[in-house]
Amino acid sequence: MTVELNGTLHEVWPTQQITDKFKKRDFILEIPSGNYMQHIKCEATGQTCEKLDGARIGSQVKAKCDLRGRIYQKKDGSKGQMNSIVAWDVQYEQAEYRDNSLAHI
Repeated sequence: MTVELNGTLHEVWPTQQITDKFKKRDFILEIPSGNYMQHIKCEATGQTCEKLDGARIGSQVKAKCDLRGRIYQKKDGSKGQMNSIVAWDVQYEQAEYRDNSLAHI
């Protein structure tokens, strides 16, 4: 399922190399919702990680994401459940880039 999140970039973590072929980078978008701000943690994978290199905290961001979930077996034999929000496209307002050559990645 694909969703589009529009918000303010609140935090970006460094890219983590998980395996030789898989890397991910977490970031938080601050999204207004009624009287409260929601802080939504998303993750970028693969080449999308690089789209966060030129980002400034406070930038207005549009992230196209897939909602993913899975059930897994815990070490004690019980079942666990995990959700993730995986961004496959990240775009910024033109003025929000450190380097204008990255304006429409």
